[in-house]
Amino acid sequence: MRALAPFIDQPEPIDVDAVITDFDGVHTDDRAYVDSHGREMVLVSRSDGMGVSLLKRSGVKVLIMSTEQNPVVAARARKLGVPVLQGLADKRTVLRDWLRIEGLDPARVAYVGNDVNDLGPMAEVGWPVATPEAHPRVRAAARVVLTTAGGSGAVRELCDRVVAARPEPEPAPVQVRTRPQFAPVAIGDVLVGDGEPVYVIGEIGINHNGDLDLARQLIDVAAEAGCQAVKFQKRTPAICVPEEQKGQIRQTPWGEMTYLEYKERTEFGRDEYTQIAKYCDERGLHWFASPWDVPSVEFLEEMDVLVHKVASASVADHELLRALAATGKPVILSTGMSTLSEIDAAVEILGTDKLIMMHATSTYPLPPEEANLRTITTLKERYGVPVGYSGHERGLQISLAAVTLGAVCVERHITLDRTMWGSDHAASLEPSGLEHLVRDIRIIEQALGDGVKRVFPGEEAPKARLRRVTV
Repeated sequence: MRALAPFIDQPEPIDVDAVITDFDGVHTDDRAYVDSHGREMVLVSRSDGMGVSLLKRSGVKVLIMSTEQNPVVAARARKLGVPVLQGLADKRTVLRDWLRIEGLDPARVAYVGNDVNDLGPMAEVGWPVATPEAHPRVRAAARVVLTTAGGSGAVRELCDRVVAARPEPEPAPVQVRTRPQFAPVAIGDVLVGDGEPVYVIGEIGINHNGDLDLARQLIDVAAEAGCQAVKFQKRTPAICVPEEQKGQIRQTPWGEMTYLEYKERTEFGRDEYTQIAKYCDERGLHWFASPWDVPSVEFLEEMDVLVHKVASASVADHELLRALAATGKPVILSTGMSTLSEIDAAVEILGTDKLIMMHATSTYPLPPEEANLRTITTLKERYGVPVGYSGHERGLQISLAAVTLGAVCVERHITLDRTMWGSDHAASLEPSGLEHLVRDIRIIEQALGDGVKRVFPGEEAPKARLRRVTV
């Protein structure tokens, strides 16, 4: 029957768990090329490499056996990523031992050879295979005779037939990587968190320069751009200004004065904040502030703010944090210039029930290489709270990228003119920049979608016109 194999064998699948091959005449055309330095080269088929790769991927073991000891064989085996046994005087015995070590059933193993030294190992396996140009005795001993010559894709042909017999692998479950999502935090009548519109905060900070009219203009800028809130900074200068700086002389738009006098000159009090609260309500904006000391917390509580903001500089001010926690109000915690251990300690005091974090880097202005936006995900996973982004960069790109990475709120300093006098104006957005930021955030929210793959209505016409289906 085996003598008739070349005539009656059909290219049926070959169901085996391992494939062992000779090298010369199987991976090659059984010829060698020798250069003037005596270096030997052989001709192989690139398609064999893909076949072996598919074979390994389907779970089939592969081994190369060679009677000769030749660096060319070792090099090809390394390229294919399969083990090789060389310099074998008795292939049959070595094969028998290898099958026992690997725990393989010989009946479910294929061996492909081309010359009489392959007859021994071919007799050991259930699927002896020969190349078409093999020695007549080898073809006669083969259960399968390939149709493709060695060195021209014989190994690929065998691999394809073996892979065809393997059961179709179960499709791996689709791993949809989603961002961690946490319950939103209510700020007044607005929910801030995953799945909610991005809460955009125009930080006026100290850019009002102590001028209530300028503050109103900045509130107008935020409202017209589409922000949901404006934020200020509230200090008790006698507490917040370091002793060594209080008497330092500063040149200001109001003349020469000490640094303490300057800070007092630009600080808003009850009357100004009462008017700010009323004007923000008229413009449909939330307002709040970053208190820098405990008396400022008490002041803001008397003003009945909806939420408190912890500036990055205050992350380690545990006295301030305890005062904020005692209010029971939501807290937005900015994390610039802070280590994870410092943030851990702050969270221990504040709790996480009404906490929103803000990823920030406190460099003014922020260079792109220090933005480190993937920290947004780090903070979400570590603390289990909604995380936003507080930016100090020039331009819009980094803030917009933060939204695509899951920032639930975005805070940017705003100004009428970046050239105005004051420390924060240069890293602030002017009116047109803020308008474009809010516009682009809303576009990104729409574009992110829900992650469910579907054919959209706009695709139906081009699908009907362009889709080509073949079987």
